[in-house]
Amino acid sequence: MARTTDRSDPDPDAAGRTAPRPGPRRWLAAALAALIAALVAAVPGPGARAESAPLVFAAASLTEAMTAVADAYAGRTGDQVRLSFAASSALARQIENGAPADLFVSANRVWMDRLAAAALVVPESRVDIAGNTILPCL
Repeated sequence: MARTTDRSDPDPDAAGRTAPRPGPRRWLAAALAALIAALVAAVPGPGARAESAPLVFAAASLTEAMTAVADAYAGRTGDQVRLSFAASSALARQIENGAPADLFVSANRVWMDRLAAAALVVPESRVDIAGNTILPCL
């Protein structure tokens, strides 16, 4: 494995090296941070509170990625994000029972559909940001 560089970078350093391209994780974190910023600013949820940081409910399987996203968002905006991690089912049930989440990032489409059917999500704010496929290894 080797680090790659963007050969189109017009400004190499003194040794002739070019800046490395952002890796997929850095790109995804930046994209998700921008998504959080846009959604929180444009479509605050029913739990939005002007005096506190937005509360993001996210699936426990996304802990590492969402923590990186929140850090990137805070670094770009200076604003903090509060994160709450648990199973998608547990988070959805909390929202159904009135928990004040501003953004819900589910790892399970069924639970997001359930909240949508109950009119607990803003329809135009719903976005699929990731997916996965199980592949057999031979």
